[in-house]
Amino acid sequence: MHVAPRGGYSIKNSKQFIRRYESYLRSTLKIAQILLSTGNLDIPQPENVSIANSNTIPLEMNTPEYRQDIEQRLKFVDILVNQIDGKQTSQQGENLREILTYLELVDDDHSLGKLDCAVTDDGHVRWVCPEHYDEVNSIDKLNSYINDFKVMGGKFDQKTREAVVFGMNVTKRNVKMICGALTKGFNIVKLVFQDCSFNEGYLETLLDTIINRSSIRCLNMTAVTVTKFFGGVKYTCKNMVVEFKNESLKIRFTDSYHNGNIPMLNQLLLRNKIHRTLNISACDFLGHESDLQRCFESNRTVTELIVEYSNNIDIHNTVFNLKTNKLHQLKLPQSLLIPSILFPFCELLKKNTTFVEIDLMDYTGFKEEAFVIKLLDILREHKSIRYLSLHVEDIQLSNQKETHMIKSLKRDKFISRLCISESVVSREFIEALYHASKVNGTLTYVNFYNSQVNDEDKAQLHSLYETGNLLQLGFYEQSRWDVIFGKLNEQYSRVNIPANAKWTENGMIIAGGNGSGGATNQLYSPHGLFVDDDQTVVIADYMNHRIIQWKTSDTTNGRVVAGGKGAGNGLHQLNRPTDVLIDKETDSLIICDRGNDRVVRWSRRSGTTQGEILIDNIACFGLAMDEQRYLYVSDIGKHEVRRYQLGENNGTVVAGGNGAGYGLNQLNWPRYLFVDRQQNVHVSDNGNHRVMKWNKGAKEGIVVAGGQGQGNALTQFNYPEGIVVDTLGTLYVADSENHRVMRWTQGDKKQGTVVVGGNGLGEEANQFNFLRGLSFDRHGNLYVVDHSNSRVQRFSIE
Repeated sequence: MHVAPRGGYSIKNSKQFIRRYESYLRSTLKIAQILLSTGNLDIPQPENVSIANSNTIPLEMNTPEYRQDIEQRLKFVDILVNQIDGKQTSQQGENLREILTYLELVDDDHSLGKLDCAVTDDGHVRWVCPEHYDEVNSIDKLNSYINDFKVMGGKFDQKTREAVVFGMNVTKRNVKMICGALTKGFNIVKLVFQDCSFNEGYLETLLDTIINRSSIRCLNMTAVTVTKFFGGVKYTCKNMVVEFKNESLKIRFTDSYHNGNIPMLNQLLLRNKIHRTLNISACDFLGHESDLQRCFESNRTVTELIVEYSNNIDIHNTVFNLKTNKLHQLKLPQSLLIPSILFPFCELLKKNTTFVEIDLMDYTGFKEEAFVIKLLDILREHKSIRYLSLHVEDIQLSNQKETHMIKSLKRDKFISRLCISESVVSREFIEALYHASKVNGTLTYVNFYNSQVNDEDKAQLHSLYETGNLLQLGFYEQSRWDVIFGKLNEQYSRVNIPANAKWTENGMIIAGGNGSGGATNQLYSPHGLFVDDDQTVVIADYMNHRIIQWKTSDTTNGRVVAGGKGAGNGLHQLNRPTDVLIDKETDSLIICDRGNDRVVRWSRRSGTTQGEILIDNIACFGLAMDEQRYLYVSDIGKHEVRRYQLGENNGTVVAGGNGAGYGLNQLNWPRYLFVDRQQNVHVSDNGNHRVMKWNKGAKEGIVVAGGQGQGNALTQFNYPEGIVVDTLGTLYVADSENHRVMRWTQGDKKQGTVVVGGNGLGEEANQFNFLRGLSFDRHGNLYVVDHSNSRVQRFSIE
């Protein structure tokens, strides 16, 4: 245990905390006192205890009784650490589990104490504090390491402790120097290799040191070539970021380049000796699940697996069907979002015999009643699983979900952490929670999000929190996502629209409306649009081959901000643009230049006369950008949607890609896009008259609106175009040839409601003549591109 030097941490209900964990704290603190008194950051090995005692322990503590006591304690620590290291299993009881749970809640960044595990040359485990890592070295030695690193060609920032190696063939001598410095205390927090090459043997040596014996918290490799021993490229790591934190390896790749992902992951797992938790994204290994399984088979250390975006059954088969499965804990964030994989997952879980803990407590909860019931039934009979973390939505009075949850809370002892969202919580349910925590002693964590709980029931649960039975209790009016992540940054702010919102029947023309033409007060068959935070509107003016910007302060004339030089393929020209968005990070416009089969970027700075090509040879139509600045592009030629890192030309298929068709894994003329906070992609599947949602990592989509054939019923679309999803998950769709905008709520996927239009084809203020783009401003006002009337209308929220 490391006591943070600056304090700043407090524990609520400290008396209950100390009372409950006294035995752990007392033993740990006694050891810590001795270590702090010696000024040592390492736990001495038993054979060196007498030397440490005689040289560094104060006289008043240097007695036979103290020495014997300390030797016994240090022997105990050494035995315990080596047991854990040898058996690769977690040596922790119920109370220690609760401490870890509590610390996870109050310190989810894992910064409390900031102790890191390392392996010494003789194979022993030691714990060091990176914040003070340099203090074990003299200033002269530290400066020597920095100088050696710079001589090698690297750059080191002493303030941020970030080291960068660029454009080097990293030699054996270089690796020896880096490893020697790291093992002797050279404190590098982040190490970056860019456009470098390694012999695979040298890379193995370096990874072994970085993972097991260094202070490095982040390793970033970009365009790193790994060569064979006798020359020749073995594989290339296009982009990889590895974070080392609290015995955890978090690994993320550029998911469009799988050939380099698998061998690099395999090397990391083979070198790892101390990190028990592996955190990966299933998206990085789509289509390569069998290779991933072989990587897992080589693992000898990892006991906990976190798989983000696990939304296809192949990745689940990989996890559950390992021949040498040593995994005890499984966490699946932003996963199991596809209904078709829920029950196969249950069957795999049923057959597993190694998992002790399953964490399904995601940002969104499970609504599927049959799945929740099936999951509880399986775990009731399961031989190994003892802990379940679960997030359930839509528990209502006396529905089957509530009935089975109450039964499980009272009877079973595996539900340890529970989140409830969008629910009406009954007195009976509160009594079941009380029983699970107070009587069974298993439930330690309960949070409610946007749920109805009366004050008397809240008070009863608060009594459990005060006595320490519940380590976490919360009642929140927002969704779990909003509570965890708070407000989004300004660039990606989403509009909050009330569930029962209404808009004025008649729209107000804010752009065009003066007939079809090329003047600055006209539009000609406009398509997509983007509304900025200040209500500035940029429009893809299709037949004028330009992007035009309209300010709310001047709805008479617009200003051409890209193109407008006639149809053509020059960098100063556009050809029938269909969509546009503003990238505030670079203060630029990203444009779907449909007629030129390319995506281009134009700076918004005054004086810009031409753009640059970002992606070419693509039949693009719609664009979207997520919070991580990944770009999404619909391809109406290949009937797919791809995700791109800015600067790459290949991208990764995230929806469709299986030819034109009506299947759940197909699209037919995908047009406009919307990407939510979880990087789930919504697509207006124009030719199939439906809107599809593809969860991240999924191999098929979900029909979230339409899909009942072409028509004008409330269950149907007639060529859907622009789409928007608000913070409540409500979907808004420009139903083009029905000349209306429709709203589909999460709870009603069978039919929608008309919010504006629906009064037939026309040019009146309450009519449309075919629709294209759709957007909202930050106030909830609705903007609609009225394509054949060559205008954009704004409908004010009432």
